[in-house]
Amino acid sequence: MKTSLLVTLCSLCFVLSCGKDTMGDEFQEKQEVQGNQETDGYYETTLIPLNTQVAGSPTGYFRFRIAGDSVTVSGDVQNTPATFHRQYIHTGSNCPGPGADNDLDGNISFDESLFITGGALLPLDSDLSSQSRGNSFPIAGALGNYTYTASTSLGRMLADLESEDPKPDDFLVKLESDENLNLSGRTLVIYGIRSDNSFPIACGTILRSEQR
Repeated sequence: MKTSLLVTLCSLCFVLSCGKDTMGDEFQEKQEVQGNQETDGYYETTLIPLNTQVAGSPTGYFRFRIAGDSVTVSGDVQNTPATFHRQYIHTGSNCPGPGADNDLDGNISFDESLFITGGALLPLDSDLSSQSRGNSFPIAGALGNYTYTASTSLGRMLADLESEDPKPDDFLVKLESDENLNLSGRTLVIYGIRSDNSFPIACGTILRSEQR
C-alpha cells in the first residue's frame, strides 16, 4: 500500500514538474519574441543615388528617434531634381541595384524598384500618424536641397499601420497581425522627376544607431 502511494506521489510530481517546464518555455519564448521588437532608440540611414543618368547624384541622410510614445524623423537631402519628392519607408531590406532593371531600358522604374524594396509602409509626409491623411511631401529648392522634420505619437502611428487596409491592391501596405514595426533593416526610398514623381532617385537601409 505504501509502495503504491509512493509511486503515485512520484508520478504526480513528475507531471507537475513537466507542466512547469512547459509553461516556463512558453513564457521564455514570449519574452524572446517581445525582445525582438525594436522601439525606443535611434535609427539612421545614409542615402545612395539611383538612376543617376537622369536623376543626378542625390545624397543625404535620415534620422529617427523613438522615445516612449514619441516618434521624430528628420532628413537632410542634397543634389536632387528641383521638384517635390515622395519618400516612403518600405517593408524590404534591400535597395534596387542595376540588376533591378528588368526591361533593360537603362532605368529602374517604380515597379522594378518596388519588386526589390517591398510595399510602402510609412509615407514620410506631413502626417506620420496616417498613411492617407498627409500627402504633402517636401519640395527641393533650385539647388536641389531640402530638409524634412516630422513627429507623431507612436501609438497613433501603430494604430493606423495595424488597421484594415482600405486599398489592398495599391503599393501601400499595412503591418501583418503578428508583425512588429522594427525600423531597423527596412528601406527608405526617395522619388522624383516623372510627372507623378514616382521615379526612384535615392535609397538607404535603416539601421539602429548610437544615441546622439
